[in-house]
Amino acid sequence: EDFHLFCLWENDGEFGTVAETDSPGVYQTTLRTTHAGTKTLRAVVWGAVIQTTTPGTVTPCEVEFLEPYSVEMPLTLVEHSDAWPGEDWDNLIDGDVTGWDGTVTAEGNPCYAVLAFADGGTHYLADLQLKTDTGVGYEKRWVRKFHLDVSTTGTDSADFHTIFSGSLPDGDWHKFNLPAVPAKYVKLVVDMPSAGFRQLAEMKLRVLTKVQPLPEAPIRLIASSKAWPGEGWDNAIDGDTEGWDGTVTAMGDPPWAIFGFGDGVTKTIDKVGLLTDTGVGYESRWVTKFEIQVSTTDTTDSAFTTVLVATKREVANEMEYFRFSEPVQAKYVKLILLEPSSGFRQIGEFEVHEVIPGEPILAEKKAGEGTTGLPTTFDVGRAYPNPFNPETQIPYQLPEKSHVRITIFNALGQQVATLVDAEVPAGYHNVRWNGRDALGQVVPSGVYLYRFEARNVVKVGRLLLLK
Repeated sequence: EDFHLFCLWENDGEFGTVAETDSPGVYQTTLRTTHAGTKTLRAVVWGAVIQTTTPGTVTPCEVEFLEPYSVEMPLTLVEHSDAWPGEDWDNLIDGDVTGWDGTVTAEGNPCYAVLAFADGGTHYLADLQLKTDTGVGYEKRWVRKFHLDVSTTGTDSADFHTIFSGSLPDGDWHKFNLPAVPAKYVKLVVDMPSAGFRQLAEMKLRVLTKVQPLPEAPIRLIASSKAWPGEGWDNAIDGDTEGWDGTVTAMGDPPWAIFGFGDGVTKTIDKVGLLTDTGVGYESRWVTKFEIQVSTTDTTDSAFTTVLVATKREVANEMEYFRFSEPVQAKYVKLILLEPSSGFRQIGEFEVHEVIPGEPILAEKKAGEGTTGLPTTFDVGRAYPNPFNPETQIPYQLPEKSHVRITIFNALGQQVATLVDAEVPAGYHNVRWNGRDALGQVVPSGVYLYRFEARNVVKVGRLLLLK
């Protein structure tokens, strides 16, 4: 998907001039406000404060954007309920998912384990992965239901609050998206089976992190499939986007090319760019689907791992960018042209983009945060991601059990969907909106509002759905 940057005025939520771009980097734009009071400009994409302005003035704004991802964080075991000797809770985070030495056979009421991040930090959660089957059988012991508690303070029972409950339908890996709440300690509690031995294989936890984009990384051609004379693979990295001397007319089943970096070192990359239209026509040859593989060792087939399979739009003489699900290490990058699946295949230019690997986003304790780990105010956070497609998450917090109502409205003020309308316990919560109305129909792209109501607190936020 393209990267889009949109700016708005935070204080009153009204859009000023919109700056839109399809590539990360450093950008400048000018917005004007004549409303009374000081305004704060935010980039909607990540909610970063750019500039505080005064009414009636024109303020140039410059910002370098950081791209958010999630990263797996090493865990350490803090405390736990009883387990069978040799099949204890440390097997949950040992990376071994086969045999008894990779199995947790736990018991207790409650049956639980408290874990902390190996770096000792407090991080914003992204997702949880669990697996139960290690190949030793005893399927009736496999964990079927669980819940996850978090604490930002200590490991006493009163320090924790529940943020997620989930089910495991089988013994394979299952991934659960978590609310983006801060956690220093996480507590995995088994709900079913409710007695006897309970069996788990492995647990992984990912947290939000960020990377800083760099300019396009210079690459060189290492090897490739055949191409038409004068329209070879070297044309994909020559900076020429027009004419036959800027066109690659590739052959093969499928056509492919391996690129290395100009300095010959391994880099962290997160995005590629592909242009197909060089102005010479033959649209039926334009590549519409491709695959990206990476290797950190050598150029043999077995050394490569697929990191992206993408479909390209037919965009006239324009580079289209494709981000990976997370940054990857690469010494060699292999481009494979999948569709069209026969005949000549045509591209114009290929780019690989490097990033500076980021540290996990550390959560800082907010002023006034209670010592119990529970929030002290009714509040709703910024949706993430925003802009979004196809779904977004809206975090909210309650200092005590309350009736909560969260509704979605379109730009005309018409109610589109109700996400929450129920009694909700105290704590940090998260609700998802999948871009559909109350009838389950997909809503069109555009600006939407989410309205949070709890007790006498009413707050409204903006969403931007892009397709």
